[in-house]
Amino acid sequence: MNELLANLRALQAIRTQQEQLAARKHELERQARQSSAQTRSRAYRLVTDATLELLSRSASVNPESLTQEIEARAHDRDRFAVALARDWLAEARRASTAPGEDDGGIA
Repeated sequence: MNELLANLRALQAIRTQQEQLAARKHELERQARQSSAQTRSRAYRLVTDATLELLSRSASVNPESLTQEIEARAHDRDRFAVALARDWLAEARRASTAPGEDDGGIA
């Protein structure tokens, strides 16, 4: 029984380490995308175009709707710019869900 418990703890430690490494990998990828001026420019353009499209349809503009519009417009092209835009919108989403804040959407 003690051996089983030790093995389960070791497995949990490995899983925790894998999660930490995956988070670190994501952060390094994000930093690489952010360091490219061309990728930043394309990501800004994606966000701008998506915002204008949503506004033209009188749709709500918030991080969720922008993410959906960007992904619909990108069609698996320019994955680095799309990923960077997603990162920015995820940060906006986290900031907008702070206690006592509204969702920041435009109706």
